[in-house]
Amino acid sequence: MKKFVLMTSVICMIFVAVFTGPVQAADGLFTTVTADGLELKMRRYRPSPASPFNEHGKPVLLFPGIVANMNQFILYTPEEREDDYAGMTLPEPLASWAEGDAAIEEDPMLYYSTAYYLWKMGYDPWFGNYRGTGRGEFESDRGSGYTNIDVWSALDAPAMVDTVRTVTGENPVIGGHSTGGLVAYTYMQGTIIDASEMGGDYIPHVQSDPDLAAKRNREVAGLLLLDPGGIPPLPKMIDQYAIWKAAGEPVYLDLDRLMEEIVNPLFKDSDFLMLTIDTLLKFINNKHALYQSFPDWLYVYELDIFGFLNFWIADNTDPCVEDFFVRYCAASTYLRGLAQYGDISLNNAIREHWKNGPENKDVVMGPEPARDLDGYYYYDDHMDLITVPAFAVLSDAGSLVDAQEIIDDFFMQKTAHSLDEWHQLANTAHLDITCGYTMPAVSYPLIGAWLSKLDGQNGRTTYENTGATDSAAGCGSAARAGGIGDMTHDSFNVELPVICSVLMLLLYIIKRRRRARRQRA
Repeated sequence: MKKFVLMTSVICMIFVAVFTGPVQAADGLFTTVTADGLELKMRRYRPSPASPFNEHGKPVLLFPGIVANMNQFILYTPEEREDDYAGMTLPEPLASWAEGDAAIEEDPMLYYSTAYYLWKMGYDPWFGNYRGTGRGEFESDRGSGYTNIDVWSALDAPAMVDTVRTVTGENPVIGGHSTGGLVAYTYMQGTIIDASEMGGDYIPHVQSDPDLAAKRNREVAGLLLLDPGGIPPLPKMIDQYAIWKAAGEPVYLDLDRLMEEIVNPLFKDSDFLMLTIDTLLKFINNKHALYQSFPDWLYVYELDIFGFLNFWIADNTDPCVEDFFVRYCAASTYLRGLAQYGDISLNNAIREHWKNGPENKDVVMGPEPARDLDGYYYYDDHMDLITVPAFAVLSDAGSLVDAQEIIDDFFMQKTAHSLDEWHQLANTAHLDITCGYTMPAVSYPLIGAWLSKLDGQNGRTTYENTGATDSAAGCGSAARAGGIGDMTHDSFNVELPVICSVLMLLLYIIKRRRRARRQRA
């Protein structure tokens, strides 16, 4: 019997040694936990493990747009796309900040990477994936199908901001693209959702705490907004009972699985996918331009379907960037999050989801606004709680985001700051404003200049990271605090020794029972 136990123990130890040896965490991976217990994945950026983290730079935390993940800020050439992107050429003239950059010459995709630009300028870039988004080791927990934009703002954003502050000891600049921008500025209002009520068949109401808002405005250095979400221009024809009935369902749209298991394997050839994307985008761009050329008496805004779809200008985007964005940046999301924009648009009010609160869980269509009477939280009534300086680059195509609406409803309503600044960029649309030719040539210098002014106000000195030295300790260098970790949680590594021990115990029990039966016989 002793030989049997010894043999079983040796086998289990071999399994443990083979399968639970040291596992290299994804570079820059951090895990944070929300108030309702979900794990979210974050990334502290550096171009490669051989490059340093900018541990002494001002941290900048960006949130992605809806139906996107953090990859939208971290463009590079994946190993499996090296041949496909080999012919990529940089535009001329090159932005001055990128001239002579060896890394960009080696990988032109870095020219369009917000992460790389911030890192190169000496800042400490951080990115977060909300619940339900992310791929591979950067996949956050899914959570409830009832999730909407309010949950990202009131539960996910606080956890990620706290992580950056805990790890760096600095007050970060926060922001993001599209919904990421909306999440950032609504977070600044001190929004909260009662985490103890989460997990049921509704999302609790959003509330705002002025004291918490003041605290957050002290702990955040500023807002960096890339065509932030607000009241989107959407066609009134969507205002149909059947549409709202379907749109209110608690459905998780697993676009990541669609991309990874169907689209990417089906379109292995990037040239074909590039051609498909480019052709589709140009068709939409051209049809909208044609319809806009009609005389006023013939043009009907509501019938300009291509105008509502004109959120990506192909001529402002490199085909390789288009391919990367579709393959690696498209992300899963929640139907209720998308539908929330419909309610915001049709009622011309930036408010919480119309199904929030137990009394509204069976409401099909959002009621007309009755501020202070209907029990809903209206974000656009509390913009004055935002006191930090804010910067925005805004598109001019008018699809998904109306630049003038952002100026009127956000900048004109927040508490004014001397460093508030916004720029509407010509010939840009909602998506290409973050990854098109205009971004590195125009937006990055504007962003850099504003961040420098912000640093000057805070008494900091900016510097450019040449990457000449490697001073970073890499993943796992930061101490754990408050349940915030900087190493990946590999459940298989944790569970396998337990499984082996249980199997060994079961085998021992079976062996004892067989021996007992033989003795009785």
